[in-house]
Amino acid sequence: MQFNNLSSSPHSSQISEQPVLVLSGGFGSQLEALGYAVNKSEVWSGGALIDRPDLVRECHQSFINAGADIIETNTYHLCIKKLRECRGYSVEQAESLVKLAVQIARDAISSSGRSVQLVGSVGPYATYLRDGSEYTGDYVKKPDFNEQIIIDYYLSQCRPLIAAGIRTLVFETIPTLKEVECVGKVLDQLGPEVRAWIVSTCQDGKRTRSGDLFSSVVKVANSIQKVVAVGVNCTAPENITELLEEANKTGNRKALVVYPNSGEIWNPVLQQFQGATQIEIQKINRIASLIPHWYLLGARIFGGCCRVMPDHIARIGIVCDKLKAKST
Repeated sequence: MQFNNLSSSPHSSQISEQPVLVLSGGFGSQLEALGYAVNKSEVWSGGALIDRPDLVRECHQSFINAGADIIETNTYHLCIKKLRECRGYSVEQAESLVKLAVQIARDAISSSGRSVQLVGSVGPYATYLRDGSEYTGDYVKKPDFNEQIIIDYYLSQCRPLIAAGIRTLVFETIPTLKEVECVGKVLDQLGPEVRAWIVSTCQDGKRTRSGDLFSSVVKVANSIQKVVAVGVNCTAPENITELLEEANKTGNRKALVVYPNSGEIWNPVLQQFQGATQIEIQKINRIASLIPHWYLLGARIFGGCCRVMPDHIARIGIVCDKLKAKST
């Protein structure tokens, strides 16, 4: 089934009728596994587009080979403003990297011989700050907070993706309700052909990282016509069930997407995840076993975020194949 069937008509399908789809996993984590030091670049995993584009393609291929039906462009951290400030790039030079990211992903899909959907990854404003604040949302709580700065950031990230032919944008790891509201204003300024996912990162089974109710995020997402999916990413697996229950209480009519992380904790000082104990490893392995229950709660798109590798996506794919077989 093509994701385009879902994205072309945001309000027409009941959740139970929507296809089961496998999303790719943690791109930066897989780049690290392939030998690229993401934390050495101003634009994190985006730096591989400059230094090792071959690894970017290999990373995409690894998730496609694992069974992903949808992959994301390597643009989550590819901040146009950061490239201009730290590398001295012109707008055109920075945007050319976005075009390259899209082309590499398309090439990987083409060579796979599989029907795989490509969506455009758009990280939160915290990717510009590069201080780990996607796990706190502190930047919207400051006295000098100006939503226009957030809107301008998103427009600068979205427009080159759209120019490169991307039609579904994934606004992900959003820690605050205010930023979700900004995304709605951004979408108002983009063309009618654009569709979007709104995906938040949460601290527990009810609240985003900044403390906003996830149910409020779902309500706002449902009020935006161009949004076709809403969900949770970069969140501990044990919190997903309750978050889906909270989404359902709102009368949600969008597709539900979940791609949790390993459950480890990000250390902004060391710039690495900590807590890779046997317990966390078991949590990653348990993601696939939880999917049938998440499916019953309405989720239809399943993948992984930080530290969720191709072998984990393959396990998710096996479970999703069984769900697909039951739904046909």
